[in-house]
Amino acid sequence: MKREYKLPSLALPDATPAMSLCNLVQDKLFSERAAFIPLALGYLNPSTPYFYHLGRQGHLVISSDKQEEKHSALHSALLSLLCSYSPDELILLLAGPADSELHFYQRLPHLICPITDKASQLLRWVTHEIERRHELFASRKVKNISDFNATAAEDEKLPLIITVIDEHPDLSKAAAPELTETLKRLASAEQSPGQAGVYTIISTNSCRSHQLFKSLGVAGILTCNRDEQSGENRALLLTSKASPGHATALHLPRVSRADITATVEHCAAQVPEEELISPPEPEPTLLSADDEKLYEKCVNLVRSKQKASTAMLQRHLSIGYGRAAKMMNVMEERGIIAPATKAPSSCRAVLPPAK
Repeated sequence: MKREYKLPSLALPDATPAMSLCNLVQDKLFSERAAFIPLALGYLNPSTPYFYHLGRQGHLVISSDKQEEKHSALHSALLSLLCSYSPDELILLLAGPADSELHFYQRLPHLICPITDKASQLLRWVTHEIERRHELFASRKVKNISDFNATAAEDEKLPLIITVIDEHPDLSKAAAPELTETLKRLASAEQSPGQAGVYTIISTNSCRSHQLFKSLGVAGILTCNRDEQSGENRALLLTSKASPGHATALHLPRVSRADITATVEHCAAQVPEEELISPPEPEPTLLSADDEKLYEKCVNLVRSKQKASTAMLQRHLSIGYGRAAKMMNVMEERGIIAPATKAPSSCRAVLPPAK
């Protein structure tokens, strides 16, 4: 039986400042466009709201070299989601360093694991979940999560999954190679993450944002800055579907710490406090007969070279990035190669055969 859950509504005091997040989420367009997963990112002008449709774009990269502006946009996106979806309808996976502002959300019932600094681990689980969901869709002869949920029993309906990564500069330097590789595999999957109800939001610095934009394939980049004269936080939004050189100028909404605290406590109070669980370990990857033959070639290659990398498999075996990345993951899973390290080198160590 589905539990009763009341969505939070941000407070609207008599003196609500203009262009606040409160006004945005209570705009009728926000509720009317719920099917597109609207994020209340800001205003085109003081009287015209703008909602980013995560369901259409698939991903969002929030870019700024200053933490304040970046976090303002990140909080707007997260509070938009909490005002739209119950824990039965949305799973949040949050990754960031120890000092990340994501830790204000650690009591959310939408989380299925504690906030972590291991973004790649979360994304690997997400990749397996996308594959699992598409297998489920195939068994029901449907194409996407909307069609599946329309015919599923109440206790079978699948929630949306949104991974939010707050990249600290030090964290991104250490984990960038592995994180980028995992994102590429996610983007190059034969099955669409969006069709499975899976989306990604990443906040990072300006230099890294364009690299992520290419890795994710379809995304929007929200570049945040502060107007020194007015003191306003502003942003330029560029989407992959926009005309070359065309960006949307936005005024970022005002988000108070009180808004964040009240929303999180409202959500937490409605669900019994239980120990958060870690994402389940993915089942061992099953390969087709053709892929098993390719796997044997990969094992022979890395053992002869005594090193392993996705690029090396592509170059020597003439295969695409997606298959090469998959073979790397399977070899790690089966104990042939070591896990990726924080070292900048892209090559992985080959483990000695088990006795």
